[in-house]
This record gives sequence, structure tokens and C-alpha cells, in this order.
Amino acid sequence: MATALDEAKHYGSEDSTKAVEAIDRLAAKMSDANKQLRRSIDELAQVRVTARTGRGAEFVFDWCEAIFPKMVADEEIGDAVELIDKWRRDPTCKHFRGKIVVKVVSTIVVLALNSIRFVVSSLGGKKAE
Repeated sequence: MATALDEAKHYGSEDSTKAVEAIDRLAAKMSDANKQLRRSIDELAQVRVTARTGRGAEFVFDWCEAIFPKMVADEEIGDAVELIDKWRRDPTCKHFRGKIVVKVVSTIVVLALNSIRFVVSSLGGKKAE
């Protein structure tokens, strides 16, 4: 950028058209740099939101592992965490927070149903599948 500014100063005393062209080139370079900076800031903000949302899901799943039977919880929670990590790594994923909330709630419902099935089959002397 310094070379374009120096060029504009040099031409400013001799030819105003060349000076204006040099200033326009400098402004275009600064605009491109500004756009790149804005994109980087937006990406960092998305990473922050993603990390915060993911931590909330992990907190809920930690409690689920403590409450529900291990045989039932491991598979369901593992699948949910894999899917959330996939969404986390995908920059084109839309409605990320909403998807996580729905996935966490649906996982809890499935865990509850499978836990009831597990307990009922254990009381009946059958092995849960």
C-alpha cells in the first residue's frame, strides 16, 4: 500500500490523472483488505457461538450419562455428539443452534424410552437388545 501512496504523491505534482488512478488503486486494495478482515471477524464470531453451543450440549449429555443406564446412554449420546461435531465443522450449516436444541431434546426422549424398555426387560428377565 505504501508504494501506491508514494506513487500518488509522485504523480500529484506532475499529472493529476495518474495521481487519481494511483489513489483509486490504493482505495481498492484497502477495500479488499477491509472485506477480508470483516470475513475473518464473522468467522471468528461463528466459531465462538459454535463452541458455546457445543459446550451446552456436552453439559446436558454429561448429565444424561449420569442418569440413564450406561448400555443405553453410550450409543445414543455417541451418535448425537458425532452429528453435532459434524455440524460444528460444516461452515455452511444453517440454524446451527436450533438443530442442536432439537437433537439434544430428541436424544433425551430416545434415552428415556430406551431406558424404560431396558428396565422393563430386565425386570422381566429378558435381555435388552
